[in-house]
Amino acid sequence: MGETAVLLEGALDVTVKPIDVLIQKLREVSQSQEHIIAAIHKENEELSSISKSGLIDVFSAASVYQQKLVQLKRDMYTVTERTDRVKQRALKLQQRRLQLRAEEESKIRKQLEQERSLMAVDATEATAAQSHSHHTLSPPSSSVVTVGSMTPVVSPLPSTTSTSSS
Repeated sequence: MGETAVLLEGALDVTVKPIDVLIQKLREVSQSQEHIIAAIHKENEELSSISKSGLIDVFSAASVYQQKLVQLKRDMYTVTERTDRVKQRALKLQQRRLQLRAEEESKIRKQLEQERSLMAVDATEATAAQSHSHHTLSPPSSSVVTVGSMTPVVSPLPSTTSTSSS
C-alpha cells in the first residue's frame, strides 16, 4: 500500500494545487462582482432619486442644443460657400485688372511708337525743308538769346551758307 499512497499523494498534489489556485481566482472574481453590483445598485438609487422632470429637462435641453448645432453647421456651410464665391470673384477681378493694365500699357507703347515714327517723319521733312530753304534764303547773321533773368544777349550765328554759288 505504500506505493498506492505515494501515487495518491502525487495525484492529489497535481490536482489540488491547480484547484486551490482556481478557487482563489473564483473568490477574487466573486468579490469584484459584489463591488460592481454594489456600484450599480448605488447608481440605480441615485437615478431613481432624480426626478423624472429633471431628466426630461436635460433631454429637452440636449434636443435644443442639437438643433442649434445643426443650424450652426448649415450657417457655416453657407458662409463657406459665400466665401468661396467671393474669392473666385476677386480672382476674376484681379485677372481682369491685370488684363486691362496690360492692354493699356500696350496702347501706350503703340502710341509712343506712332509718335516716334511721326517725329521721325517730321524731322526728315524739316531737314528736307531746311536744306531747301538754305539755297534760297540767307540766314540771319545773329539771334537774340535770353540768358538769366530777362537779359537779352545777341550772339552771332555760325555761317551756314556755302561759298560756292552758281
